[in-house]
This record gives sequence, structure tokens and C-alpha cells, in this order.
Amino acid sequence: VKHAQNCGAVGAILYHDPADYAPEGQDKVYPQYIWLPKTGVQSGSILDGYGDPLTPGLPSVDGVFRIPEDKANLPKIPATPMSYGEAVELLKIMEGSEVPRSWRGTLNITYKLGDGGLKNNTVKITVNVPNKRQDAYNVIGTIYGREEPDRWVLIGNHRDAWEFGAVDPSSGTSAMMEISRGLGDLLKQGIEEEMKVFI
Repeated sequence: VKHAQNCGAVGAILYHDPADYAPEGQDKVYPQYIWLPKTGVQSGSILDGYGDPLTPGLPSVDGVFRIPEDKANLPKIPATPMSYGEAVELLKIMEGSEVPRSWRGTLNITYKLGDGGLKNNTVKITVNVPNKRQDAYNVIGTIYGREEPDRWVLIGNHRDAWEFGAVDPSSGTSAMMEISRGLGDLLKQGIEEEMKVFI
């Protein structure tokens, strides 16, 4: 989105091409297979960076200076994701130069840059997502090291999920919980860790 904005775009519509997200073919997709179906929309972050854009390089906690939102490294144009089943309809009406071979996906269309317009069509992007600060909480367990308490082992996983994607954090959480259970069993047997462990 940042690059589109820098090149003069007034909005961005993002989609995942089946070349990358249904590489075995559009007939081999969820729920029979693991690949993204034509109705699937993959959401993610369009932030060009890490963490809280209002506290760049710093933790996002109370008391930390926050830069004004208009000074943050945030896109100034609207952006939204779309399924490739919907995106193909927009791509069909794009006119102009063909894209380089390395940009082509596997939709049954001629991929074009859109520098020739949209065959007299207009696309309106409306994004109804509030931009607000939301607190997130972490649960942290600590096992104190026996010999090297100043050396740490960090084990973690995110709990959040994009929309209904609970498989993503839950698979990592289940692995983290099993590690926690195993370390807890060792502690019960009197076997201590050499280094401090944060889970």
C-alpha cells in the first residue's frame, strides 16, 4: 500500500492470486484441501514496520510518548482485501499494458497494469474500520534459572487471530502449552532449568 501511495494511487485493493494460494489448482481448495478458495479473503497488516506505529521502536504501554497519528508511518489512502473470485472481475476490465511475465498469476485472464483505465468503469473503495487503540494482555509464566538466572529463554505465541482464523494462534498455543506442561512436570520431579524461562 505504501508503494502504491508513493506512485500516486488513490486507493488499494489487495488480493491473493491462486498462483500463490491455490498452487494445485482452483479445484483443490478448502474445505477438501488446504488452499485458499475463490471466496477466501486473507487479511493481514499493511503496516510497513513492526509494533505500534504511534510508538516506533518503543513498547506500546501507558506512559510512553506517542507520536501524532498524522506523523505516523501509516498509509494515507484507503485499502481493503478482496477474494480472488471477486478480484478477477476487476482485473477483467483493466486495460492497458500487459504486466511482466513475473507478475502474472493463474487466473484465466490477461493480466494488465491498468494504465489504460477500467473500460469506463469507476471503483469506489469504502473502508468502515475504526482506527482506535486497543489494549492487549499477556499471560506470562516464569521459571527461575538455577545457575544462570541472567540468561533467558523466551517461549511465546500470539493469541489474536485475523477474523475467524483461530487455527493460526491455536496451533502455536497448543505447542506452547505442551512445552509448559513438560517443564512443569520436570519441576515437580525436582529438575530445575539452568536459565530463566519465560512462557
